[in-house]
Amino acid sequence: MKSLEQAFISTVKSFTESFENVPWENKATYGFWVRQQLALVRHTTRFICLAAARTEIGKRDEHNEWLHHLRGELNHDLVAKKDLENLGFTEDDFPVLWSTDVIKQNQYYWLQNQNPVALCGYSLLLEGLASQVAPLIIRRLEPVYDRNQYAFLTLHAAVDQEHFAEGLKFTANLQPDVQNLIQANLKQSEQLYKALLRDVAQPTAQERNFAA
Repeated sequence: MKSLEQAFISTVKSFTESFENVPWENKATYGFWVRQQLALVRHTTRFICLAAARTEIGKRDEHNEWLHHLRGELNHDLVAKKDLENLGFTEDDFPVLWSTDVIKQNQYYWLQNQNPVALCGYSLLLEGLASQVAPLIIRRLEPVYDRNQYAFLTLHAAVDQEHFAEGLKFTANLQPDVQNLIQANLKQSEQLYKALLRDVAQPTAQERNFAA
């Protein structure tokens, strides 16, 4: 099995084509994607709080790592909501995809039924995408939208550079059995998020969004 760091790096790279296939220049399609992020990010701090609460008392370093991470994630959902509003949409204009719901539900499963550190498989994937792939998307958004319409992406493209590096360092020191759980969650999250991107990128996405 490849190392956990290699798994994260190769998985993040595998998303480049999936992101490139999304017609970001179509405002409704971009808004559809932002709506999915809003649905997910509203649970980020809840995921982290649950992970911190379920960390064993003796694992102070792990507990403190979650608390450190929590401070960096506060109110990010409000940034996504403001982007959506600045695009001229409300959350009711778009449905929440099945893949978005399953991504969220899957993390609660890992947190409540497995080792809470397994959450890193999901959180580090998103931080890797934000730091490595988001800058490519921002270059496509810049000629089409105002900066206050893609602040969520700009924020994460910047702050997740450090978060991704810190996360890789943290997970590298975990026991192999825990790393295996993280890698299993990474693989599941990869497939679900790619499904999300495929649905957002469908040519009929705009019509489906407003018919819902």
